[in-house]
Amino acid sequence: MTRHSEHGLWPVGYFTDNPSNQMPARARFLGTLNEIPEQTKSLFIKYAILALDEDVDKDSIKKYGSLFPHLLFVPKALLHTSSGIIPKDISGTLGLEVRHNLQVPSIYKIKRLIDFLLTIPCLLVGSVMMGMIAILKRSAR
Repeated sequence: MTRHSEHGLWPVGYFTDNPSNQMPARARFLGTLNEIPEQTKSLFIKYAILALDEDVDKDSIKKYGSLFPHLLFVPKALLHTSSGIIPKDISGTLGLEVRHNLQVPSIYKIKRLIDFLLTIPCLLVGSVMMGMIAILKRSAR
């Protein structure tokens, strides 16, 4: 969240029962999970992210969902992924599509082509510029 401020989410605090959780320096410890109901009333938290180390059941989503106007739920299986995940509606049921674009042969070939088309001209231009700089530096002495 701190690296992608364009999403509009700034971590101001966190609740955890696990003191070894690694949280951003700007986020402050707000309490344990049991303290969430009383703290949300006093802090006026409008947006929360629920990312628990255990599987979350419907009751937990209902419990925490009633405390915050906006609740973003991150399933346990997705806590440590960096893949492109896109939500899909499957006849009213949530599905999560995991995309690995470079495993699609046509996309991989296009990426390789762009790599070469950009790398070779940049290498040539950069070499000429470095040569010119070296000549200018030598002549300046």
